[in-house]
Amino acid sequence: MMMKRSIQRYVPLASLSLALWLAWGCEGNDTAGADLPPVSVSLVTKTSSGEVESTTSARRVVVFDEADKCVLNYSFVPGSGALSLKSGTYRMVTLSVPAGLGGLPDAGTTAGITPDLALSFDAKASITPFSLSELTEETLSAASVYTATLLPATSLLSLRVSGLPEGSSAKFTLLGMYASVGLDGTYAGSLDYPVSASGETVCFPTPGAATLSYSVDGGEPRELPIGRALEAGNRLTLELAWGEERQEIVIRQTTVTDWIPGNGGGEAGSAE
Repeated sequence: MMMKRSIQRYVPLASLSLALWLAWGCEGNDTAGADLPPVSVSLVTKTSSGEVESTTSARRVVVFDEADKCVLNYSFVPGSGALSLKSGTYRMVTLSVPAGLGGLPDAGTTAGITPDLALSFDAKASITPFSLSELTEETLSAASVYTATLLPATSLLSLRVSGLPEGSSAKFTLLGMYASVGLDGTYAGSLDYPVSASGETVCFPTPGAATLSYSVDGGEPRELPIGRALEAGNRLTLELAWGEERQEIVIRQTTVTDWIPGNGGGEAGSAE
């Protein structure tokens, strides 16, 4: 069954803004927008903490017209990007493009791109930190600055297991996390994803309270309900312990904190 949920924001969202800094036209000018010269649009990206990005990693801006037809799929490095568009109203979204991210055509290609285009990681690629801005409507009529705040679309799951019998090991899988996120911020699909038994794993969020499956020394898998959802931009830390009496793993403590990709990036689990 397909599951969908809009992208969760873990900090107050500074809305994407289009700061118009030149007035257009003159008194009595009723020329249609299509007849005006192209509008120059400078591109600015910010982190979830509100700082202007200084990374050398490429970002991608995707632009849709009023009919939601993709008119631009442009790659740029923060601080140096600019667009040229006809005057009009558009919907615009900006994202990071980490290695292994699938679904988005190469820069310059617009065919097949829709606002709900599903972005996921290739089957043999590990999920890595991925950021996405809000898809916003922008009206262009003069030289402008488009500012996109990139927020995490992924989350971090951290496990610590204590008390396992000497020589024993455990394997864990996160059950039913979302498999993709659309350019419009809508999550969809379902995927069981292996996670590190001792460390941090970057994951997509879960549609509700998360559940782990685990096995000890290759034994019969058991399910471990976490009781908390894994949300975009959050680090969910689980302190787990082996219960000798019942021969099972139990949760000792659950902690949820904010997570900014790059500040403890996490160990990617294998998707094989």
